[in-house]
Amino acid sequence: MIYKEEWAVDITRLERFFLSFENAVLMDNGIINCENCIVRLEALPPRPFGPLKLPRTRLEISGGAESASRLYRAFFIHFISAGG
Repeated sequence: MIYKEEWAVDITRLERFFLSFENAVLMDNGIINCENCIVRLEALPPRPFGPLKLPRTRLEISGGAESASRLYRAFFIHFISAGG
């Protein structure tokens, strides 16, 4: 299963979240191995929002259906509640 989305969250916050898992490993190529899944993060140009510029990050979580779903749910709950 693969989840691909763009989020208005700075890439460093996302890296910190995924690396906070006990078994998470940051690979040499910037990919994070976490909870039996592969996590890819890509910083995108900020999106103008009036006088502000919102950070953007492309997120991809891939892995077995159960593992990817569980990791995505943990991510979603963490970042959707009160703006993360």
